[in-house]
Amino acid sequence: MKAQTISTIVFASVAILLVSVWGWQTVLDSAQESFAFDYIEVFYQMKTQANTGQVTPDEAVSYIESYYPSGTKLAENSNLGRAIERVRFEVISEIKEQHNKANIARP
Repeated sequence: MKAQTISTIVFASVAILLVSVWGWQTVLDSAQESFAFDYIEVFYQMKTQANTGQVTPDEAVSYIESYYPSGTKLAENSNLGRAIERVRFEVISEIKEQHNKANIARP
């Protein structure tokens, strides 16, 4: 009877540990995803502000470049981190392209 009780306690302890680790990883993953959505939203808000004249294109680009550099909120070189850096690059390129088109269109 004692061996069975010890086995049950060990099994329950391991089960609790595994659920705790799994739960903690889920919380971390959820936080990383939330950060990623925040990054993207900020990048596009700055693009909109540059396009509507609320900020200059240079101000928007500078803000996006300095907004939580890789490795600050998201793990550096993670798949999610690399995806965010790609979005950052694309939004900056779009702002610069729009700015160049606007300058060319001016007589």
